[in-house]
Amino acid sequence: MTECRNLTPHPVVIRASDGQLVTIPPEPAPARVRMLQESLPPVRIRVGDDDHEVRVVTERPVDVTGLPPASEDVAWIVSRVVFDAATERVDLYCPTDFERDDDGQIRAAAALLGRPGAGAPLPRSLVVLAGGNPMPNLQAITTLQPEQVTIIATPQTERLATFLERAATALRPAPQVSIRTVSAANDARQITEVLETLDRGWALSYTGGTKVMAAHARLAYERFGDGRPEHASIVDGQIVRDNGETQPVSAAGATLDAIAELHGHRLRDCQEVPLGLEGLHKGAKTFRRRMKTPADGLEKEKVDGGLPAEVYKALLAGGGKWLEHLVAAAASHHDEVLINCRLDLDGNSNDAPELDVVIRAGWEVTVLSCTVTPQRLVRKHKLFEAVKRARQLAGDRARGGLVCLGTDYQCQRLLADAKDDFGGGVVVYGRSHVERWLRGEQLTFPSPGS
Repeated sequence: MTECRNLTPHPVVIRASDGQLVTIPPEPAPARVRMLQESLPPVRIRVGDDDHEVRVVTERPVDVTGLPPASEDVAWIVSRVVFDAATERVDLYCPTDFERDDDGQIRAAAALLGRPGAGAPLPRSLVVLAGGNPMPNLQAITTLQPEQVTIIATPQTERLATFLERAATALRPAPQVSIRTVSAANDARQITEVLETLDRGWALSYTGGTKVMAAHARLAYERFGDGRPEHASIVDGQIVRDNGETQPVSAAGATLDAIAELHGHRLRDCQEVPLGLEGLHKGAKTFRRRMKTPADGLEKEKVDGGLPAEVYKALLAGGGKWLEHLVAAAASHHDEVLINCRLDLDGNSNDAPELDVVIRAGWEVTVLSCTVTPQRLVRKHKLFEAVKRARQLAGDRARGGLVCLGTDYQCQRLLADAKDDFGGGVVVYGRSHVERWLRGEQLTFPSPGS
């Protein structure tokens, strides 16, 4: 018999098969899905004789919070949105087939929605393949919560594998982690021999490593592992299972410090509490008092048109630092925002690059460079530098970008140049964004592929 517990925010009433109504009280903290908001092109609407532009966003799940580790002895009742997000959890159920009273109010659920395989044992061991970016491996470990983890590495990836081992053992609950090194990623015999020695029933996350290593590991999984497609997966912004199911990755334990350490680096000297928007406006007034005369070398024609000249002068007087605070205030709804950080690469504090603004939403990391210069080449250099540092800090899926006072056309040109060199993962914000942030709007990121 399985214990049933309720992770919704309210009591759940279920009609049992014998006709009795059973009420399950809620746990103190419900499970929830955290969504990330991303921008889409705005839409123009007409109301009466007036036209209005309206901002459009899309939302996607980032992670599920408040879910205890999977257990064969407990059935968890969750909301439908949590049930749909945590697709790997066969121990989750949500109410369905609702009975309603004469007023249309829900009286009870006549059934629970579950998944095929409910009650079957879950794999307790996970195999991951070490590659050039350990973050997808840690995301798989954090989300799937195995009791044992085996990292398959090569001499070239063994160093990153040790960083992954350290990060995984810092999780709570912490799995037992071991590293097994093979001489070459294309050595099918060694890979198979290592996996053959493991206890049967292990799951596989084969995102890391080379394509050849992943292919050999997947074949060995059929012979020596769990073998079921729902327990073999890759990480591509989410858990993607071989049976087609997807699941948001858990961001439990994700911090900017942890992500930096996972790649062998260190963030230091960061400012964690930026000025609020009110403080920014006060700062602008202070700058305007100092700017009763035009700034040295700043002629009227050099001011990017459209942005109020006094605001532009205030930003210029602040040397870009005021702009960093504005960006941080506009991004404060994200999980973590740091400004003016030094990044010690490979632990080396000599010539550590400075990161203007670093933003974390779940595992997604964005590094933004802020500048008030009107010079295109300087803007381009700062943009390229931000993309490079973002990928050093958080791997090849990190986002780098620029905040400047350029026009939309100027920003589009910069973005096109960067995408030619880096592909995706690049953002450019200009004067129109700064104006909206000054009005209190939030900083959002473009939707993937836009």
